Amino acid sequence: MQYMHSYFQILKFPLIVIAFACFLCGVSNLILHPTYGLVTIIANDGVFLVGESLGIIARTILMYAPLFILLRLLTQKKNSSVTVAAGVVGYFAFHIATIFVPAPVLPSYAYNAVFNIGTATSSVSYLSGSAHYPILTGMIGTIIVTMITYIACQTNHHGIGQSSPIKQADALLKTVVYCLLAGAVFGVIWPYCILFIVRLVNYISSDLGSPFNMILYGITDRFLQLFHLNALIRQPLWYTASGGSWTNIAGATVVGDANVWTAQLSAGTLTSGAGRLFAPYYVMNIFAIPAMIWGMYSIGTSKGQRAKVKRLCIVGTLISLISGTTIPLQIMMFMVSPLLFFFHLGYNGFLYGLFSTLHVNLGYVTSDTNAVTATIGTLPELLSYLKYTSLYRNLIIIVIVGVISAIVYFLATRLYFRHLSTGLIIRDEGEKMVKQIIKYIGGQENIKHVEADATSLVITVYDKEIVHEKELMNLGSISITHDENIYTLLYGAKSYFLHKGIINSLRTVM
Repeated sequence: MQYMHSYFQILKFPLIVIAFACFLCGVSNLILHPTYGLVTIIANDGVFLVGESLGIIARTILMYAPLFILLRLLTQKKNSSVTVAAGVVGYFAFHIATIFVPAPVLPSYAYNAVFNIGTATSSVSYLSGSAHYPILTGMIGTIIVTMITYIACQTNHHGIGQSSPIKQADALLKTVVYCLLAGAVFGVIWPYCILFIVRLVNYISSDLGSPFNMILYGITDRFLQLFHLNALIRQPLWYTASGGSWTNIAGATVVGDANVWTAQLSAGTLTSGAGRLFAPYYVMNIFAIPAMIWGMYSIGTSKGQRAKVKRLCIVGTLISLISGTTIPLQIMMFMVSPLLFFFHLGYNGFLYGLFSTLHVNLGYVTSDTNAVTATIGTLPELLSYLKYTSLYRNLIIIVIVGVISAIVYFLATRLYFRHLSTGLIIRDEGEKMVKQIIKYIGGQENIKHVEADATSLVITVYDKEIVHEKELMNLGSISITHDENIYTLLYGAKSYFLHKGIINSLRTVM
């Protein structure tokens, strides 16, 4: 758990960048949406220019999010310039290797033309006849390349950047060779994992009216999103015949749940099935996720600390409301509070099963086919449906379930950080850890004030000269920062438990 939390601290900045991209997606959608966007009021080139520019920036960041995370993971090393350069070259080598490995035929959405890498023609016999691109690897490819780069660039304690050019070239060569070999092996094994997901999609699409199938979809979609692989389930069900089809009055057939909803809404002939894959997103993005954010905010015992994160919580809530993309928060949940993340998975599946049983459908209007940057389940879209009286029943149920879900998520978040996170350490060990923290902070008489939030312990001391920072780090703190006599110790989700232990110890003395 400590290991995961330490990497979350490393990945904070790329997650902020991804969150910024999600925000730009939402703003672009508010400008360009054909129903409620700014273009419905002011339709000129300037407005279109701004909206489309923001959308392109957001899509580029989100599409290459695994590469941004790779760069951050590699820059944590000493003298990281050589490591980063080797890792980026290795990243491309890894994906190129997947092109040239004999593999079973996969659907088009299982490939990813990273920076337009691919081959239109090839002299290799089993590659002739069509274009070939790298296999979609998502965050899994990033993790593999990062580990390989760490191994290949290992050298003396001075770091690879301090080594001779020959050793640096050797590290680069090792990284490329190892990544090519790893990509070849991965290119043999991974397609069968993708085929399993394809079979799962086929099973789900065989009966989209089944609550069990919808539960399966809801859990799988959220899990794959964590690894930047949700296109494997969204593309076929949202934009192909696997997600259903509908023939309009002119005889044209529309396929995919997203496309069918858009076409039917435009024609004014909504059927009972369209939009079934999207209704739970409105509950999650408008009610549940914001409630979780503010539940984490409410854990903080320090007014000063809460004031610092208040703006961040407001921005996070706004992103969830207008963009419908919560990837950064889900990554944070997985790394900081995995139990809460799996609760999130299960609850998402529950919503799909519930709405399938109640026949509650509410889609989203789109003209795009990019599932990664889709702005689904947003508040503006929900409000735009108020003009359709035929959707009132669905809207009312979504709001009622949403309010209940907000309460559940708020309470579940507080319950986890106040009580369940203590399961991360044995209670006896936790009490021992409290005593050691008190000892190395300078003793009970040196503690002036103690506070905590969801991930950190904040202790104000009288005398900073007798604080043993090294020993406090050895107790499991990810990092220690101090401003004058105020020490912030990052102990992760167990911080609140440690805070209670220190408070109880101080009360006993008093």
